[in-house]
Amino acid sequence: MLQLTPRQQELFEWIERYIAEKHISPTVREQAEGMGHKSPASVQSLLNRLKEKGWITWIPRKSRSIRILKQKGVPIVGAIGASPLLETFTDDNFETIPFEVFSLFGKPSRDVSRYIAVRVRGDSMIGDAIASGDVVILRPPNGAVKPGTIVAARVGSQMTLKHYHPIDEKTVQLRASNDTYSPIDVDAESLDIQGVYVSLLRGFL
Repeated sequence: MLQLTPRQQELFEWIERYIAEKHISPTVREQAEGMGHKSPASVQSLLNRLKEKGWITWIPRKSRSIRILKQKGVPIVGAIGASPLLETFTDDNFETIPFEVFSLFGKPSRDVSRYIAVRVRGDSMIGDAIASGDVVILRPPNGAVKPGTIVAARVGSQMTLKHYHPIDEKTVQLRASNDTYSPIDVDAESLDIQGVYVSLLRGFL
């Protein structure tokens, strides 16, 4: 399902709240009034994009027929190795963390589409209380990543969750928080940071 722009997400959330409170979908005019738009045409344009992206649908020429197709949330896109470079993301058994759970982290709902989550496999990050089976929340890296940050790093086709430590312009060291694992030196040009660690869920099925 394609991600939403801030304006699209704002309208989607407004529709969700309306349906939850009134148990009926809003008209286009009601949406325009509720969102502070001067013309229903601008709302209709946003609705068309929501439909194209797979978030809502409706019955043509029938009022109050909008239906939510999928609830928003944070996708669990697969597994990541908290061990040497062994495992990769996979979309098998796709799951989504509901917004109600994600909001416990204090993240505004408009930012939900920016985050992903992965299940941890391995014990190399146990020193940071990240255990095998936990679900870690990741955000996109924004600009330069600070040394010591926990990142989801891709090296070639392989992934790992480690502390990021640039050694020089050509080398990055990925460090575990478990003394039984040795640091991994990788070519800086071959390293792709897929996400920066935000928080974790434990016991999420």
